[in-house]
Amino acid sequence: MKLVHVVAASLLLALAACSAPTLPLPPPRVESVSLPDASGFVTVDGQVLENAIVLCYNDRTRSGVIVTADEAGLFSLRIQAQFGDYLTVWQEVGNDRSPPVGRTVGDGTAGDGGPTDAGADDAGAADAGP
Repeated sequence: MKLVHVVAASLLLALAACSAPTLPLPPPRVESVSLPDASGFVTVDGQVLENAIVLCYNDRTRSGVIVTADEAGLFSLRIQAQFGDYLTVWQEVGNDRSPPVGRTVGDGTAGDGGPTDAGADDAGAADAGP
């Protein structure tokens, strides 16, 4: 009978551990968005969790790019874009997806000739997600 109580208690602890909520992924830190080059591409640089999948979507062109961050969480990607295009960037790890971060190419907020906002709160910057 004592063994039944031990097994039952162990199962309850295991179930409680499985149902514990996980922390949400933080939004990506977009450190720079270049101006378009002669080929019509911009470079987006930033930081996410190590080895995370980074996705960038251009609303105007309806196309995107997927890259994998390095072991330090750094990423750099090139995506076709022109001045004024709205880019949405987010990260994925396993089945978890971060909130998106949005940037407008050439708005002077992320390394495109204006001051960077890499340390700013991006929570409200990207209401138009993927």
